[in-house]
Parts: sequence; structure tokens; C-alpha cells
Amino acid sequence: MKHVKNPVKHREKNMNRVKTDRKWELSLYVAGKTSRGITAFRNLKNICADYLSNECSIEVIDITTDPVRAIRDRILAVPTIIRKSPGPSKTVIGDLSDTRRVLTGLDIKMCHSPISH
Repeated sequence: MKHVKNPVKHREKNMNRVKTDRKWELSLYVAGKTSRGITAFRNLKNICADYLSNECSIEVIDITTDPVRAIRDRILAVPTIIRKSPGPSKTVIGDLSDTRRVLTGLDIKMCHSPISH
């Protein structure tokens, strides 16, 4: 038997996405392959898929191998995400598990309010 996606759930999920013609450029700063860094990356990928229609690029910068970049970009804690584009830049620190906080911090405006499940 072939599995068919629930069209209502699919439509609800798409209603949360931002309508944009621009590609979002995000930089995620981590310190090695720690559980918090891995969690932050996974959460950020989910946010990109759920709210930005995957119209984003994520650059992961490991400050243990590129400390000069961390100093230049004034990274004080990890994980940190910086929205480079669209400007102006925005910064959120943490593992990005609080989606609402991340959306607010990165100034991602949704077309509709999030749908409760």
C-alpha cells in the first residue's frame, strides 16, 4: 500500500513559511563536534526547512580550527548563529531549540501564525 501525505498537514506546514525572493545566508559558530553544536545545526536545518522553504545557506564555522574568524566576528559564546543576509545582521546564541525565540531573534516573519499541534 502506498503512503500518501496528509494534504491538510502539508498545507498547514507550508503556511508557516516566509515568502521571500532572497536567499538567507546564515553562519553557525561551533566549538568542535559537541552535542550542543550538533543540536544547533539540526535545529537550524529544521527551521530553514519549516520556515524558509530551504531558501538558505548555512556556513558552519568551527572556532577551534578558525579562531581568527571568531575574533573578527566577535563571537563570545557557542553555538551562535548570525544572519548575514538579508541585512541587517542578527545574532542568536544557544542550541536554537526554542524555535519562537530563534524566529524572533533572526527576524523571520511568518506569513501566518504557527499552528499548534
